[in-house]
Amino acid sequence: MLVSTWSILQNLTISLSFLSFTLVLVPLPFMLQGWNVGGILYVVWSAILCLNQFINMVVWRNDAINRSPVWCDISIRLSYIGSLGIISAGMVLARRI
Repeated sequence: MLVSTWSILQNLTISLSFLSFTLVLVPLPFMLQGWNVGGILYVVWSAILCLNQFINMVVWRNDAINRSPVWCDISIRLSYIGSLGIISAGMVLARRI
């Protein structure tokens, strides 16, 4: 029972991270049209982090074998820079208001 519950949670996390990646990109054309730089940055960084989560969940689904060490380095740097990028986008949005 524990294995099936864990696989259901994994599948749910994978599908929700991809769904959030696609839904975050929906308002992007409106923000591009309005030249809202803070909103554009916020959407782009959020989409990058959701895609990063999706790829990590797919690559390391059932084990922790390091199949692509280069992706580990890229993923870690995306996580660090993404958190700073979202904070910076929020500051740009606050300044514009």
